[in-house]
Amino acid sequence: MAAPSFSYTLKISQLDGKTRLPDGDLIAITPSGDGPPGVVTFALKEAKGRWWKGIVHFASKETNAWTEIAAGSGNELNDPKYKKKTGEVDHSDLEIGFLVLSKAKLLGTHSNVYLLQDAAEALQSGRCYTVDWIAD
Repeated sequence: MAAPSFSYTLKISQLDGKTRLPDGDLIAITPSGDGPPGVVTFALKEAKGRWWKGIVHFASKETNAWTEIAAGSGNELNDPKYKKKTGEVDHSDLEIGFLVLSKAKLLGTHSNVYLLQDAAEALQSGRCYTVDWIAD
């Protein structure tokens, strides 16, 4: 199956908030409770005033078929009224698709940076996870 265009491949265990990632980021992913059965729920956090970040799911074999699960800039992600900072994906979709962490790069272009190769195995169905983009 063809993967979407991305810069780096990571495992979920590398998102520990301490390991500097290949593009210079520090990202932590931590379980944050139970959610609806059959889905994986995400909350995206980022310090104020930073560039756009996103958690994106690509459907299998459809590199143009993608969904932003959660996305926004630092100011949006810290606004309690902003709704797009949380989202969910069916766990079965993780098994047949691709989970990617994206960010704004050169001239603010939204770029797919980190393909999470073991998302279906490492993220449990019915659980919530917080993705904290600590530094970029």
